[in-house]
Amino acid sequence: MKLNDKDIKSLSSRTVVYCLGIYINPGMRRLLLEYLKIAAPRYKAVHVAFCYWWQGIDREPFVDMVNSLGVKNLSAREFTIMASPAYGRKLGWKGANWFNALNSTFREIRRMADFFGEIEADIVHIILTEYQAHYAFAKAARMAKVPARLLSFTGVAPTNPRFRGFVNKITDKNLSGVLLASSADSSGAREYFPTAFQSIVHGWGLAPDLFRLENVNPGRIRKEFNLGDNSRFIGTTTRIAPLKGQETLIRALPEVLKHFPELKVAILG
Repeated sequence: MKLNDKDIKSLSSRTVVYCLGIYINPGMRRLLLEYLKIAAPRYKAVHVAFCYWWQGIDREPFVDMVNSLGVKNLSAREFTIMASPAYGRKLGWKGANWFNALNSTFREIRRMADFFGEIEADIVHIILTEYQAHYAFAKAARMAKVPARLLSFTGVAPTNPRFRGFVNKITDKNLSGVLLASSADSSGAREYFPTAFQSIVHGWGLAPDLFRLENVNPGRIRKEFNLGDNSRFIGTTTRIAPLKGQETLIRALPEVLKHFPELKVAILG
């Protein structure tokens, strides 16, 4: 179901945050900058939160580029979390190193939550993230009491295959606990849900062939997030290949509607 004019106009009173946590290639950087310039006037305010997953990596110029656009209601901010404690153990961290990494990560998640609360975020889009960044953003959004019905995910896919089996088993468990999503289908050819975590309600993957939608408990989700029958959900398609994203959305939506037949969907991007 498409949003009507009243729904579109209501966006002007919303504050939206786009959460990023991946190296952005020059082409995607230009595309995102153009999109933000167009999107910003449609909202009350637009913020970009960029999360580094390691303190020693090169800084991404995208944040400075956003701030240099000079758009009145558009700004960007950086956050840095340590590599996941689980990955730290794989690196051989012990004792103080592991404890300090864990504390540092939780402090930064708290800082993220304070940021979401400070700007009074209405909509949080977690896009183009990898490793533990999507979990950190999701946890921070819950801590800040961001309206869960306006929390969306798109393309949280690690680019390095050697991390998928180890890190994402941990992330699957943690993120499912945060969002009460169903467990991912890890038995397919493409392993673990972040590979196809394409933007649908509360941590559902848009690709039904890679996600066990039959495990979703609609009643539990409604109760946890205090959702009424007329709750509105937002899906996004922000893949580099838009047509592929739209095809995935069209294929998956009938599966989602089996659980929420009254679902209202806005396609953004």
